[in-house]
This record gives sequence, structure tokens and C-alpha cells, in this order.
Amino acid sequence: MKGRFYSTIDYNDMPQLACGLQARILEVDDEGLLQTVRRVLKILSAVPTASVILLESGSGRFHPDLIAAALIGFLPRRYRPYMIVMGAMWQKDKGIRGLIDTLVLKFADRAIQRYAVQSHEELTVFPEIWNIAPSKVRYCHYFYTLTDRELEDTAHPDGAYIFAGGNAHRDYEPLLEAAYRLPDQKFIIATRLRFPDVPPNVVLQSVPHEQFVKFMKEARVVITPIKPNLTRAAGQQTYLNAMRLGKVTVVNNKSVFGVREYIKDGENGVTVDGTAEGYIAALEWLLNPANRATVEAMQASARQSVESTFTYENHVACLTRIIDELLESEASAD
Repeated sequence: MKGRFYSTIDYNDMPQLACGLQARILEVDDEGLLQTVRRVLKILSAVPTASVILLESGSGRFHPDLIAAALIGFLPRRYRPYMIVMGAMWQKDKGIRGLIDTLVLKFADRAIQRYAVQSHEELTVFPEIWNIAPSKVRYCHYFYTLTDRELEDTAHPDGAYIFAGGNAHRDYEPLLEAAYRLPDQKFIIATRLRFPDVPPNVVLQSVPHEQFVKFMKEARVVITPIKPNLTRAAGQQTYLNAMRLGKVTVVNNKSVFGVREYIKDGENGVTVDGTAEGYIAALEWLLNPANRATVEAMQASARQSVESTFTYENHVACLTRIIDELLESEASAD
């Protein structure tokens, strides 16, 4: 198949995919209304020379990649490139926003041949919620995103605090309740979210990425309190990065997609039920000096499992297989 491979995802160090299509990055901003329009136009401009376009599901506030796909869906089939959407899929909102998203995706789905989701649960739930053919959905795991520079000097001593961070799809209230009940333990929570009543032993602040990584490096334990009952995976970047740094990682796993695929409880991390009692029990066990040897083994296992499996290279190889499979299936259908 002749044509160019385009992506809105920065894969500049992936010069060529196994499918043989030269990778070209659509370098466009994705924040704000004007930038959204520019990104949509940039994607549309690639259509005449593209054979495959890889889009990012979570692009921008207004999902410009999805809007572009919806517009491309109005073109006759012979003029459309093959299109794949990857990443953390959408949480279906209620009300007008949910209706708009459903309508846009309905048109976009006409142009999209594959969706690459980040948890096995989504293989069934995602098509059911959005009325998409299950045959279009594939699983592709996420990866740690720390740079080589950020991985330098990772031999930080464990600090005297518990760290948690992130904004989207977080459930901090049970963790704050746990902090109330552990008054002698310091907590640092890096988020732009705000709460009316914060315990005195909790530092709550929004920080730049560099400080976020520094807090994580020096934490004694890293907690990712994911909101339960979502219909998509969330939080992987935070807890995979923490695991890559060799940190003890605690993630709530009750009604949360994907966690079991990345964390084996008691082996390379700790999963809890997302309640204050669950966090307290996990922290008391992890901070008990009698369990230090087991905790250190868990830290080593966390780093090893991420380094061997949840890497950028393995993620790209997974996407490559999805693209190759799509091209082969389309060629055999012709």
C-alpha cells in the first residue's frame, strides 16, 4: 500500500512502523478553541496523501482528532485513509455534553477502522456504551513516560511523606479521610483540585511537571486514588512512572479498569478497595519496619516489570501489530 503514515502523537523517535509506512507527525497544538480549529484543519490537510492516520483519543478539551475523524467520515470511502484512534477512551458524560459526544463519535466511527484501548475490560464495555462494532476494538497497553533525564539520579532516599497526584478521574476524599486518621504521617497531594477541609498534615498544591516527578522520586509511598465506576482506564501514567522509579505503589482497584493488567497485588504493588480503611491498612503494613524486606522486594519487582513490559518500545510494537493487522485484513477483503 502506497501513502504516508501520519500521527497526531509525537512518535518522532519511531522513524518507521513495521507496516512500511513512513511516519510523519502532525505537529499541532491542542488547547483552546483556535488551536482546536487549527488541529482539525491540519489533520484534514493530511488526508489526500495519507494511507493511515493514527489519532489520539484524549486530544484537547474539544477532542479535535475526533472532530476531524467525523468530518472525514462524510467523504466517500475511496477518499478516506485508514484511521486508528488510540489512548484513554472517553468517559460518557450525562446531559448535553454526552449527547454531543455520542453524535460526533457516530459520524467519526464511519471513518475509524480501529480503536486501541488500554484495558481488557474496555474491549466489551467501550463498544457497548458507544454503539461501536466490537470487531473494531483492540487492546494496547500503556507505558511509562519518564524521560532519560528524569530517570537520572533515581537513587533518592525514601522521604518522610506519602505522595499522590493527578487531576482527571481522581478520588481524593477517601485518601484525605485516611490522612485525618494518620495525623503523624505527612501527605503531599499534587493536584489542581481543591477541597473545603484539608487535614493539617496534608500539603495540597498544583505543581509543574518537574516538581511532580521530584515529589514522586522522594516519596516513601505513591498512591494513585482512581475514581471508581469509570468506563475507561485511568491513572496508568502516574502509577507506571512510580513503579519505574521503584516506588511502592498503591492503587485502588474496586470498579477500576486496567489495574490488574499492570499491577499484581503484593508482588509489584498494592491494590486496595479505595476506602479510607483500605488506604490506612495498606500504609500501616507498608510502613511497618518488620515488612521492610518484603517491601524492598516489591519495589524491585515493580521496576523490573515496567522495564520489561510497559515500555514505549513495546507500546509502539503493539500499535504496529494493530496497524499491520488492519492493512492485511483490508487487503484480503479487496
